[in-house]
Amino acid sequence: MESQSDILYYLTQNPQGPKAELLIALDELSAELKLYPGKIKTIVLDPAEIFDFLTKSGIVFGIHDDTISNAILEFNLNHKPITLIIAEGQKPIPAIAEHIELNSDFFSTKRNADQLTGSIDWKEQKSYTIVEKGSVLARIIPEVTGVNGKTITGKEIPFPVQSMPIYKSGKNIVLDGKEYKAAVTGKITFANNCFDVEEVFIVKGDVDYHTGNIIFPGDVFVEGNICEGFTVQSGKSIVVKGNIDAQYVSCAGNLVCDQGIIGHGESYCKVGGNCSAKFIEHMNIAVRGTLKVESAILASKVYCLDKILMGDHGKIVGGEIWSGKGIICAFLGNKIGTPTSIIAGINFINDQKLKLATSNLQKYSLELQYLKKQEQTKATMEKIQKLQAIVDRYLLIITKLADMIDISDTAEIIATQIAYGGVTIRICRIESLIEKEIKTVSFYLDKAKGSIQSKQIKSTRIQ
Repeated sequence: MESQSDILYYLTQNPQGPKAELLIALDELSAELKLYPGKIKTIVLDPAEIFDFLTKSGIVFGIHDDTISNAILEFNLNHKPITLIIAEGQKPIPAIAEHIELNSDFFSTKRNADQLTGSIDWKEQKSYTIVEKGSVLARIIPEVTGVNGKTITGKEIPFPVQSMPIYKSGKNIVLDGKEYKAAVTGKITFANNCFDVEEVFIVKGDVDYHTGNIIFPGDVFVEGNICEGFTVQSGKSIVVKGNIDAQYVSCAGNLVCDQGIIGHGESYCKVGGNCSAKFIEHMNIAVRGTLKVESAILASKVYCLDKILMGDHGKIVGGEIWSGKGIICAFLGNKIGTPTSIIAGINFINDQKLKLATSNLQKYSLELQYLKKQEQTKATMEKIQKLQAIVDRYLLIITKLADMIDISDTAEIIATQIAYGGVTIRICRIESLIEKEIKTVSFYLDKAKGSIQSKQIKSTRIQ
């Protein structure tokens, strides 16, 4: 109950009888009654006396008749103090104009904490919201007519007019009846009380703790860097004006990095289209299309289904470089013989599948051999049959994959400046070691001889 005005008292005609206290709220929207038993229990309280007391006290509206009568009956029987609300006024209903109400499922700044520890992973706290096409982002709420209220003393309370935020829809928003829906799948933007859906995710600065990790179905454009430890995943392409120093980057389309791609330990980059960067260092990267690197690939594991093309002074030093259709660089390896492995003409995806299938075949074959040496019970025979089916399936997979490993026996590995000694070269299934420094050279597979041969090249210009 709200703070009270002066307390009103009622006493029965006999001073030894019951006593009542009436407390009326300052806003006169409620009243509270307290009943106290008298010293003589045979003196009872008459409900009519209380109702008359309320009338004389000015209470004429919202009286709880049944509540009062039942309470007085209980009071007369038990002779114990009772407190109850005996009247309530009617609060006014504000008038509200027709307005747009945002869907709180999409327009919320609530942080998600770990349910067990209560801690927050700030890398996973996103500064954006992704919506699917057709998602309801807002609704038109119809006008509400105001209704006057009334106090328990009978005074009318004029209804107020409640002001509401004024929102408006922007691009890629459609009005369907009374609902505003996303016309495309994308990122919600909200500025100056206007909401839009963007098909391109533009990061004005770095991908860091301000943005959190990014998972977006469309193109992602980063004006700064992707900082160490963060993840960016795109259903289309990614463009980064700075460095990629991330934990994981993945895109279904192209990846364009104006500076370098730098890895740390288990860092990985997966590109569904073409990829270009100034340099790649200590990174695991897989590219389905063509990989273009301006200056250097250093101590990295690179897997490329198409060609790897480097700048006029581009060098490959250290690591393991796979290219389905060949490599053109300026310098291959270095003078001190840093271990560098170059593999060309092979589908690295099928090669990895083959290695996994071979490993699994070995594991299940050993289990099968062990079971065949055991006592041939019914349960053992059933296990043998299941394992034999698994082994046969892996044999079939390996047979198919074996014919899908080599994809270009014409792939060449070209060093337009120098190929240093100590570099291992493999084209399809033939491997060779460069024993000494060779200038302006192309390595190719001579199928007739079954070996890797080299030839001098005239042009030093990267095609």
